[in-house]
Amino acid sequence: MGSDNWPQNSCVFVGPEAGVMCPQNPITAFLGDFSSGTGGRTTNSTFIVVAGVPLPSTAASFTPNNSGWSNSQNVALNFVSSPPPVPSPNTNNFVPAAVQTLTYGIDSPAPYPDTSLPIPGDVTLPKSGAAPCPLMPTPPLVPQLQTSDAVTLSEGSHVLHYFSTDCAGTEELVFTPSASNPNNWATFKTLAINVDTTQPTVASGPTLSPASSSYTLNQAVTASYSCTDSTSTPGATPSGVTVCGPPSAKPLAAPTLNTGTLTSTVNTSTVGPQTFTVSVKDLAGNVGAPVSVNYNIGYNFKGFLFPVSNPPTLNYVLAGIYVPLRFTLGGNQGLGILAAGSPVSVPIACPGKPAPPATPNLESPSGLVYDPLTGVYIYIWKTNKTWVHTCRQITIQLKDGTTHSANFDFADD
Repeated sequence: MGSDNWPQNSCVFVGPEAGVMCPQNPITAFLGDFSSGTGGRTTNSTFIVVAGVPLPSTAASFTPNNSGWSNSQNVALNFVSSPPPVPSPNTNNFVPAAVQTLTYGIDSPAPYPDTSLPIPGDVTLPKSGAAPCPLMPTPPLVPQLQTSDAVTLSEGSHVLHYFSTDCAGTEELVFTPSASNPNNWATFKTLAINVDTTQPTVASGPTLSPASSSYTLNQAVTASYSCTDSTSTPGATPSGVTVCGPPSAKPLAAPTLNTGTLTSTVNTSTVGPQTFTVSVKDLAGNVGAPVSVNYNIGYNFKGFLFPVSNPPTLNYVLAGIYVPLRFTLGGNQGLGILAAGSPVSVPIACPGKPAPPATPNLESPSGLVYDPLTGVYIYIWKTNKTWVHTCRQITIQLKDGTTHSANFDFADD
């Protein structure tokens, strides 16, 4: 890798270390024979400790990638390799060589394969369109190598090992002295690739409490549910559930295979039909089927107030008067509480009855009003004099879909 046509070093181990690779950079600073040391080499080893070895540098990634997990078996491997940096001071007139190839392998027999090449199954990617390495390099010659490849992986955990090789034949390795690995201090760079393509599930719920399908406005209601994660491949480890709950739920503190029972507050602030939905997602990005429960939110209507009586009582009034229909809804819910076209009155059969009592004529404007002092809604119903000696039922339908009726028997003066 020096300025002398980038020759490859002919470093060779003999004896028990035969075939073990050694650094190939001819400008390496040799620090001494290690045969008499305690680094785990044999006494006849020609291995020497080296320092200042300028090596290419590669960054590896894969897609799709969600926190180290892929939710697809089709994985794209991406590599960006840079030439070695120029030492400072550059006392040897070092010229960094261009990166020529990228070699990778997945799931080799050993966690850190011996770096004696070739390794069966490794793939070498040449630089597309790269010119041949020049015999006499002219600085600066530092183009990068960007390359990619597609692989198909089973569910489970995999280890990608990789290295780049430059025009000088220098291979990008990691040198770490280790007494536990006396045969070779060089290892590959590695990247863990975890694959999980199985959707998590909503295992139970949602169950509403108190148990019902109808609740009143602003009533306290909770939902309970749980989620689990698994894989379709025996022995493979799932990525774990990270989201389990309604859209407002926060992600879990840590991925888990079983959330256990979780609870959330159910929104009861809006009247009408409502839906509570539990969504589930795992760390790999797999989204499971949501599960929902429907319920209805109604106003807190407790019946008509005086002077109107609720069924089955029949209210006796004079035909033609204004009848105040008074009721409460648990506070001021605005004046837009009535359904379109409400209220309506229809004739009903009159049962046998005594003569109606005298009822004063109430003079009041018609329409719906709210009395903030008493918290009472009042709808003034203008009756018709032609209804004398007939019976009618008036029905108020609220915007929550509920209906409330009162029955009347009309008398003459």
